[in-house]
Amino acid sequence: MNNNERIWYITAIAALYLVLCSISLVRYAAIDIRGDAGTVSAVPQLLCLGMALSAGAYFIRPQLGHKGLILFTVGALIAAGEANATATFFHLVMLSLLMLPYITARVRQRAPHQTRPAASRGQ
Repeated sequence: MNNNERIWYITAIAALYLVLCSISLVRYAAIDIRGDAGTVSAVPQLLCLGMALSAGAYFIRPQLGHKGLILFTVGALIAAGEANATATFFHLVMLSLLMLPYITARVRQRAPHQTRPAASRGQ
C-alpha cells in the first residue's frame, strides 16, 4: 500500500466522518452550553473530536489520518458495545472498509507475481 496515495472510498469515509462528527460536535456543544437538556458523556464527545480531526488529517496526510480513523473507529466500536446495535454495525462496516487496503496489500505481497503469461514463455 502506497502510504501517500488517497483511496477513493477511504476519502469518502473520511468526508462522511468529517461531516457527521462535526455536526455531532456542534450538537454536543449546544447541549453543553444550554444545559437544560442534560449533559452528554465525555466519551462520545472525545471520540467525535478525534474522528473529525483524523478525517481532516486524512486530506492533508493520508497515512496519519487513515490510522487515526482506524483507531477512533475501534474506540467507538468498544464504546458502543452491545448498547446500540445500529452503531455497532455501522462501526464494524466502517472498520472493515478502513482495514481493506491493509488486507489487500498483504494478499498482494504473498501472491506470486508473473511478468508474462504462461503461454508466451515457451516462445
